[in-house]
Amino acid sequence: MALSHQARRHILLILSHPGGELPSGYLATRFQHSWPTTTRHLGVLEKAGLVEVRRQGRSSHYRVNRERLSRLVGGWLDHLRPPTPEQKWVSSGPRSTRALAKSTRALTKSTRTRAKSSRALGLQGSGKTTKSKRKGRRR
Repeated sequence: MALSHQARRHILLILSHPGGELPSGYLATRFQHSWPTTTRHLGVLEKAGLVEVRRQGRSSHYRVNRERLSRLVGGWLDHLRPPTPEQKWVSSGPRSTRALAKSTRALTKSTRTRAKSSRALGLQGSGKTTKSKRKGRRR
């Protein structure tokens, strides 16, 4: 969630290049949005543990928590690694497009059957409008 917004990812990039820490005012001037918006983004990053803050008087200095960021991004990248020969991916879907088409036809047929049953029981209108009903709507 913390990395979902482009501004927060940009803040991490800005903080990572100098290698040290930067004051919040410096970070706020790098964006076109307002200072409170930058402060909110920094708060989200701090809450996620991706940045650390050192408060000095009225100013706050931020730096990247590289270890936490590395674990977070590294864990996500693990999902993108190709499977080894020992691992096997099992699909939960149909084995072929023919099976998919067959299941789709069966679903469509059962939906039509339920609609016919509902109309027969009077639970649903037939969908047809008589001439008198149409005239009544216009008036």
